[in-house]
Amino acid sequence: GAYHSRTCGIDPVMFTLSIPEQLDSLVAESQDKTQVIFEHSLTCPISQAAYENIRKLAETYPHWYLLVVQQHPEIGDNIEKLFGVKHETPQVLVIKMGKVVYSASHYAIDPTEVEKFLDTA
Repeated sequence: GAYHSRTCGIDPVMFTLSIPEQLDSLVAESQDKTQVIFEHSLTCPISQAAYENIRKLAETYPHWYLLVVQQHPEIGDNIEKLFGVKHETPQVLVIKMGKVVYSASHYAIDPTEVEKFLDTA
């Protein structure tokens, strides 16, 4: 869509969430393809470790969105309102058909669990 950019984001393999409209686009796209949001804190060592673990999945699955909470806290609030999941960092949310089908935060973030929800085709 119009809001996608990997090149100007901070991570070359994830779309960077930087404007609220991207959430509308993500929800629409989740009707066809499972989407994943990773909420990341730049100041949290747990978040950094989770990010490094999860990033390997993002390299092989294209529908990943990265939210850096220090840059866009309002988007974190929007995610909480939109999906009804308490906002935490680090946190991973897997979205299918506009709903969260899996979420985990902190040490519970497990790439093998997330991978089970991703589309294989």
